[in-house]
Amino acid sequence: LRRLPEGRLLALLGYPDQRVRLAAQFEIVRRGDFTILRQTAIADSRKIARIHGIWGCAQLVRLREGESLQGVAALAGHRDPEIRGEMIRALGETRSRFALDTVKDAMFDSRPRVRMRAALAMHHLAGPKDLKDIVAYVVANGGEDGFRRHGGVRALMGAARGWPELLVDLHEHESEAVRLAAVVALRRMWEAAVMHGEGGADAEEDLEGFSGLAEFLADESENVVVEAARSIHDVRRPLSGALSALAAGLDKVAIHREPLVRRMIHANRLLGDRAAAFRLLRFASTNGSGVPRELREEALTTAATWTRALTVDRVLGMKRTIPAASPELMHAAIAVFRERLLENHEDGMRDLMRETGYETSSSSESR
Repeated sequence: LRRLPEGRLLALLGYPDQRVRLAAQFEIVRRGDFTILRQTAIADSRKIARIHGIWGCAQLVRLREGESLQGVAALAGHRDPEIRGEMIRALGETRSRFALDTVKDAMFDSRPRVRMRAALAMHHLAGPKDLKDIVAYVVANGGEDGFRRHGGVRALMGAARGWPELLVDLHEHESEAVRLAAVVALRRMWEAAVMHGEGGADAEEDLEGFSGLAEFLADESENVVVEAARSIHDVRRPLSGALSALAAGLDKVAIHREPLVRRMIHANRLLGDRAAAFRLLRFASTNGSGVPRELREEALTTAATWTRALTVDRVLGMKRTIPAASPELMHAAIAVFRERLLENHEDGMRDLMRETGYETSSSSESR
């Protein structure tokens, strides 16, 4: 393509095969001819060529300092929803802050696809002052469409970048869709912070705002509570404050959905303290409480791993290093709940005592 004249490359922007169109677009970008790309985006009679013109303009803006999409930004108001959607996406990907108001208005476009594009673009452009408009977008979507819901989550992440407390404050919002989106956004922000080395042990105090995820565990919606449990437990390095709140929930389980209860059980194993040992056996002994038997047995099975160092997460099946906990802590809990658990879960209880060395310990003490 490097030997082709400019006119031939422009003709190929309308070729039926996308691979050919993209090759022509990349060659025009390589030559650095912003004027041709801008004119194609604005005035070409072929819709697909105009879209490639928009993409090419965005490429050049990212590659060459000093270029701007201001000359084509008016396409964000084009009558064709596909054209305006692609223009809005380009404005977001190039961090064109001059178009913030345009993109913000597009979140309430008449076409769902354009609204989704605008929300995704807001991830790159939004700040705290835009949070109210993004929340209004999430409310309007109502959680009906997964793609637009994803856009809302991304937009919330952009608006609250560096201020997770802004999303924690949404735990009292009247819309379930908003609360759910806030939980997912907080989780993704925390995972990104850990991945980029901002979540080390020495920096946890600086990121304590993420522990506010625990506020969502008391939500009236089961969906929000379960998502909050996932967000606290399933991350690479759970925050200690939020994990403690999740583990404590095992004492007053009101929702018996398996994804939630399993994470509550495993959160206690991750903590490995005295309160966690008592919670596991107390929960396992709640016969006739409406808790499914398999979940009570899971609590016993998890307790049986107490003195072993683990390398696999029992809930997710992924690699996670979990250190062994003190056998004395579990022995104290066994002494309290032994008789009740032997009555209802004899096999599981005997496995627990054998795995944690309780029988040997008791025999030594008696001698």
